[in-house]
Amino acid sequence: MKRPFQKVATTYEQQVTLLQQRGMIIDDVRQAQFYLQHVNYYRLGAYWLPFEADHAAHRFKPDTRFDEVLGLYIFDRELRLLLLDAIERLEVSVRSQWAYQIAHRHGARGHLDPALALRPDHWRGNLSSLTEEVDRSHETFIRHFRNRYVERLPPVWAACEVMSLGQLSRWYANLKPMSTRRAIADVYALDQRILESWLHHLTHVRNFCAHHSRLWNREFTITTVLPQRKPASLEGQFVRGSRKLYNSLVILLYVMDLIAPCHHWRSRVKALLSKHGVDVSQMGFPRGWNCLRIWAGDRYLTRSATGPADVGEPSRDSRLKKLSWTHVHAYAERRGWQRGQTFRNRLVILGRGDGSLDQLLVPMDPELTDFTEMMQRVVQQLAEGEGRHPESVLDDLLLMDGEDVDRLPG
Repeated sequence: MKRPFQKVATTYEQQVTLLQQRGMIIDDVRQAQFYLQHVNYYRLGAYWLPFEADHAAHRFKPDTRFDEVLGLYIFDRELRLLLLDAIERLEVSVRSQWAYQIAHRHGARGHLDPALALRPDHWRGNLSSLTEEVDRSHETFIRHFRNRYVERLPPVWAACEVMSLGQLSRWYANLKPMSTRRAIADVYALDQRILESWLHHLTHVRNFCAHHSRLWNREFTITTVLPQRKPASLEGQFVRGSRKLYNSLVILLYVMDLIAPCHHWRSRVKALLSKHGVDVSQMGFPRGWNCLRIWAGDRYLTRSATGPADVGEPSRDSRLKKLSWTHVHAYAERRGWQRGQTFRNRLVILGRGDGSLDQLLVPMDPELTDFTEMMQRVVQQLAEGEGRHPESVLDDLLLMDGEDVDRLPG
């Protein structure tokens, strides 16, 4: 039976005390109060649920630490940003194809023809939503269209630029001519029915990311139809029947390999998982996932793997220039390296501290003329010692920022 809500607000100090009474270990009370102030007790609660031994009594498992909960929260935030990066690329690509195929097959204003809609009522709803977007847009190209032409709505190649992913998904789902649907889907080597489902699902995922909602272990209510035979390269890569994030990641990897064949998104996802050491089974990852073709990096080839370099990807030199001493220190410290002698705050030596003779000479001053070359040698040396590809190590290093770097000494 329902009851009246009678809980009262608590102070940050009281919230820390409550967590301690429930069995959470808090090593730094001031730090915990700081994050409760800026993140919210209720929001963090979603991230300490996996650490509870008894949810009804809100008792934590032995040795549960606040830092572990905070680390899971930080992981989820970084994961959302990674997904938004890939979803943006997919959205822009499909927008482009939708506009191109409609314009060439049905004219510059083909999207305004109700005869091309499967359901006229859905078309009216889509048109009303698009009109609202155009009317409130302050984009230069929209202002130019208003000032120059009598029509209220711009041609399809301009209209698509003010569409959200949700709107794009609905316009594609309501597109009637099968030849046009297939022409768009063929760019991604997909059945048109699969593309429609992927767009609908990824709109759902994108909304969770954009609204800063918990993502990593979520069970989605809107899942996606998975390919059966086409494309053949995806056979055995999905987890059928799963409502977890894993299948969404596979979708995005597949599309990224097609539209940005020189991307680093795969290694960035793997680096993030490695950095935080999360239990990937709670994200729906199958056993042996790292050996599947889709996750195998340069061993996984799609039909566009020999395509042009992605203009949105920075060169290796530019990425090396983004490295700082604090990135390297945070990364190395987690792997047992210890800070040694410093030379005028310009160079520092890191040693293993386990009796080995391995040393890293790390530049601290970005004004050094050979700073980039020295950082490249650091990355190469770390990669050789770990038996990894230098690009993967560089991805990991660049992820060592935010909270991890802020807590380190200079």
